[in-house]
This record gives sequence, structure tokens and C-alpha cells, in this order.
Amino acid sequence: MVLAGTAAEWEQRAEMAVRVSGVHVVADALNLVGGDREQDRAVHREENLWMRHR
Repeated sequence: MVLAGTAAEWEQRAEMAVRVSGVHVVADALNLVGGDREQDRAVHREENLWMRHR
């Protein structure tokens, strides 16, 4: 699963400031959120693994 948006959108979603480029820890996220202030983008990628139990 990939969630992408502007830095402002991520600041609202995560209720935290994304002031610098790099990776950020977001509460309740399984992976880090990568942000690029120059491009005004932030992306969160989570693996999507499905298992079938018998």
C-alpha cells in the first residue's frame, strides 16, 4: 500500500510537522514516512502481505 501526498496533507494526517526532508516516525504507522520538502511530497509505503491459513 502506498499513501502519498503533499507535506501539508501529511502534517494534517499525522498531526505532526514535516519540516525537513528525510524519514519520519509517525505514530501507528508500520513503516517510516519519507518526505521531500523541496518537492513538497511525502510517501508512506507498507508491505501488503496476505496469507492463507488452513
